[in-house]
Amino acid sequence: MNSEYKDIVIKIQLLLIFLLFVTLSKLFGDYTWLSDRIVEVYSSKKNAIVFVSGSHYENEGDPWLQSSTGFFIDKEGHVLTSLETIAKAKRIYIKVNVDTDSKQYYADLVGYHKLTKIALLKVTEPPENLSYIDVLDTNNSLRIGSSLITISHKETLPLAPRWSIFTGSSRYLQFIKNQEITVAPFDILRTGLNSFGGESGAPVFDIDGAFIGFNFHYEEAIRQNFILPQKLIVRVVEDLKVLGRVQIAWIGVIISGSKMPIRIKEIVPGSPSDCAGLKKGDIILELGGKKLNNLLEMGRIMLYTQVGTVLPVTVERNGKRAFFELKTVVDEQPIVP
Repeated sequence: MNSEYKDIVIKIQLLLIFLLFVTLSKLFGDYTWLSDRIVEVYSSKKNAIVFVSGSHYENEGDPWLQSSTGFFIDKEGHVLTSLETIAKAKRIYIKVNVDTDSKQYYADLVGYHKLTKIALLKVTEPPENLSYIDVLDTNNSLRIGSSLITISHKETLPLAPRWSIFTGSSRYLQFIKNQEITVAPFDILRTGLNSFGGESGAPVFDIDGAFIGFNFHYEEAIRQNFILPQKLIVRVVEDLKVLGRVQIAWIGVIISGSKMPIRIKEIVPGSPSDCAGLKKGDIILELGGKKLNNLLEMGRIMLYTQVGTVLPVTVERNGKRAFFELKTVVDEQPIVP
């Protein structure tokens, strides 16, 4: 009996050792796979990512204001970066392969969008055979917990990758800077990655190297990094390339307050809303076929609507629904700055 008991104990112990071995093999195998993927993404993207600095002065070699990360987005030498770095710069410098090449290139500011902090630059004499990141190559099926890879310059340190996970998305972002509250009415992605000096404007990829967005804002209070999504970046860059600014569709209504319902306080004379027949006191229920749950939804719809688009509008007037169509135009003071 004792012998049989010992045999059972030994078998159980061997089974446990085997299970432990399998578990550890899988764990280290997954870790090795993740590490390999980070190296592969970094190696394939690093030559397209640049160091951006701006100077108060015109002369070469003058001290820079700030530095950040940027990246080429086409063969023509357009660079996407953060507006914060070059907002007041008189001279903009670009360095490619900072750790191996000391040559710097001059760049001009093509245009910017203040709310998204997107700045589009154009290198005056781009390097030959430059690499670029295809911002149209994206992953629209991110899940919470998905791996993300950011490649950036921390201040003047060499380029390096950083790993984090996708923690979710928000329909809008409210943040405080210089004691001013800013509400950004657009979708934003979140990650737990801390963002330090020089990482603003850095591109973010998924584990397969698809472009996800770029570093937008780090909120210290909640230790969350916010990323502009690819869809928004493409929307802004398309206008900046052609016009040097972002055109926002406008319909010509002034809303009463910031809470529901969305009631029209005033109609701008001669505006699309005026021409379509909307009236003061109308409650806007739907815009562009989408139900409005708050005023920010209205701002988001207008941001993604191309100027000249015909928008269907559903309002409540005297307790009844009324339907209109209006053609959007450009205004100097649209709903979204």
